[in-house]
Amino acid sequence: WGTPPRFFNTDTQKIVNGIKQYKTNNSYFLFGNTEYLYIYIGEVPLIKPYVQLFPWNTQIPGLQESLITELKSKNIELIFLAPYHPTQLLYNGKSPSLLMQYLAENYQKEMRSVSDFSVYRIRQK
Repeated sequence: WGTPPRFFNTDTQKIVNGIKQYKTNNSYFLFGNTEYLYIYIGEVPLIKPYVQLFPWNTQIPGLQESLITELKSKNIELIFLAPYHPTQLLYNGKSPSLLMQYLAENYQKEMRSVSDFSVYRIRQK
């Protein structure tokens, strides 16, 4: 009691404001279990299928490959990566390794971050 609902608190508002200020168009992807931020921002994800990216969800056969295909075909400019906490038991050793590899090979980490989100910009070819 006495505190804002979990997804509508001042920390969330700071993240949303930071993303809005950082992005120049709708060419971005929220990488992590932060799907509620799209609602707060007032946009829908460009990437389909859109699923919550909890580490165990990324283990669905073919899902990471589908998301990588979408990232390539939509030429997504920015990726906001929510921090994963692999030491927590709920992750149980799972990680979206193919997505992380694609990110490392095709995007450059920006010096600036948005709250605790890392920001990646697509590499120019």
